[in-house]
Amino acid sequence: MTIEENKAEVAAQVKAHFAPKQPPPKEKISYEVIQHFIDNAQPAMKRTDSDYERCIKKLYVAQKDKESSSSQARSSKCGKTIPQMGEQAVQSIPPLKVSTDKAVIDADTEMAAREMGITVEQLLGIEEVPTMDPKELVWKYVPGNPLVRPDEEELLPTQMRRLHDWYLREIKVGRERLMVKVKPEHYFHGKDAWIEFPEFF
Repeated sequence: MTIEENKAEVAAQVKAHFAPKQPPPKEKISYEVIQHFIDNAQPAMKRTDSDYERCIKKLYVAQKDKESSSSQARSSKCGKTIPQMGEQAVQSIPPLKVSTDKAVIDADTEMAAREMGITVEQLLGIEEVPTMDPKELVWKYVPGNPLVRPDEEELLPTQMRRLHDWYLREIKVGRERLMVKVKPEHYFHGKDAWIEFPEFF
């Protein structure tokens, strides 16, 4: 076989290889098979939001409600409420009334004093505020007692409240620590670690 014949044969094989090919005939799928797959198709699982996403959405809805209520209050006040120039009756300024016997107290001051647990006079500095014992201010860890103050317990996010409820159940049983699995992406290597209950506090 000569070189020219060899080249011609290779060229023919290459041309045949890269020539457009006829697509294979499509397989006919019966109606029964198609209907079988349609009947057995499962609806997609609905994705549930994480605790973080729920908190963000709740805050967003609360902020939108607050903005809409304030805009409604503004729109209800719209209109001509203040007499414009030329419409006012000429009036003299009434004399300034000064109360010397008792301080005039507004509702905001009373509410602030009530929230702080003191009297209005103590808030305004007229009376002395009683000093608190430092022991009352410090919340210490006691095994079996809640990790947070009772009034702060309802402010905990969902997952922290679940952990707190779990702690209260397990401390009664006699457990003193929690074993956790540390993943490599959290602490460079995967390892089991013990967390003592005082560390939760």
